[in-house]
Amino acid sequence: MKTKITKILIVAVLAVTLVFTLTACGGFRFGRSGGNNGTDTEQTDTGGGDTDNDEDDTPKYNLTIPFVSFGVDSWATVAAISASGIANRYYNIGDEKTFNLTSGEPVTVLILGFDHDNLSDGTGKAGITLGMKHLLARTARMNATNTNVGGWAASEMRNTTFAEIYELIPADLKAVIKTVDKSTNIGGGGTTVGITAERLFLFSNMEIAGSTSWGAEGAQYDWWKLNNTNADRIKRMFNGHGNAASWALRSASSVGETQFRFVDTSGSTASPSSATTLYGLCFGFCI
Repeated sequence: MKTKITKILIVAVLAVTLVFTLTACGGFRFGRSGGNNGTDTEQTDTGGGDTDNDEDDTPKYNLTIPFVSFGVDSWATVAAISASGIANRYYNIGDEKTFNLTSGEPVTVLILGFDHDNLSDGTGKAGITLGMKHLLARTARMNATNTNVGGWAASEMRNTTFAEIYELIPADLKAVIKTVDKSTNIGGGGTTVGITAERLFLFSNMEIAGSTSWGAEGAQYDWWKLNNTNADRIKRMFNGHGNAASWALRSASSVGETQFRFVDTSGSTASPSSATTLYGLCFGFCI
């Protein structure tokens, strides 16, 4: 009998302690969950006070699109998340994903920014911008002759080489790539820019290094703001498995009519080079 009474007393004490603790803490609070189980929601209890400093009790975003991670999710899922307007609640700057071109060549891309590029149809921003982590297996020149007149818009690189690369993009990715506006120096000397509508694009000097010396060619991506040293800009051939190589930018030099900007093997963007030089290729696109 004494043993039974003792057990009852212990249970009663524990219950009182639990009630006191929950009351003092302002109720239950649930954080982000899901990640690996494919769903993600956030809930905030409204039954008690808020003890989290300056936080209010406004319900957090409900992340209702089933997902795992950027590296694993299908392109259709990535596109749905991008269109949600809160892609940065699901993924992070620098998240990586590898896919194969239809030629079998692997390409690893990473998230450079959210809501950065303007959609060409005027409906707002592309939710996610991606760029290659390293370089393709091939090299290419900006033009067959030593000229930058017309800039990126008129270049062999854009109109022939990148058209060929686009045809190697797998169908599921092609289906979700958005066309965005890109501002680029038009070449011929000076800093005048023009706007082109792009599905795949080279990056500008401004977008990676934050320099406006060659015209107002967009804004620096968040990834490059966080990784803005020469060492961060070194890229290697064969998707990172080859040697470091110079890689092309779409920026025409503002001095003279024969050169384009590029990133050299040390990661520097200090010097331009001839339009006929063979460069490594690092493309970007938006979803």
